[in-house]
Amino acid sequence: MSLKRITDINKIDMNANDIKIFIETFCTEVSAVPYEDTELMMDNHRAIKYEEVEYYMPENSVLYTQQDEKICDYLYENFCV
Repeated sequence: MSLKRITDINKIDMNANDIKIFIETFCTEVSAVPYEDTELMMDNHRAIKYEEVEYYMPENSVLYTQQDEKICDYLYENFCV
């Protein structure tokens, strides 16, 4: 297998709908979490703000697909609070 082919396999495209589905599936709105649970959420979640809404996003999940991991990284790198 050539290097180009490996690179193509590792490249995953995402769009706004993919991100929306990821957020609906894995993230929790900050406003939905009682204040006393905030510290607990921050133990294994990252805080992001996407489209003016703050979310807790799991740092990792056994349920994440390769695309989900890429979306998670993208959201954290670009929308970290």
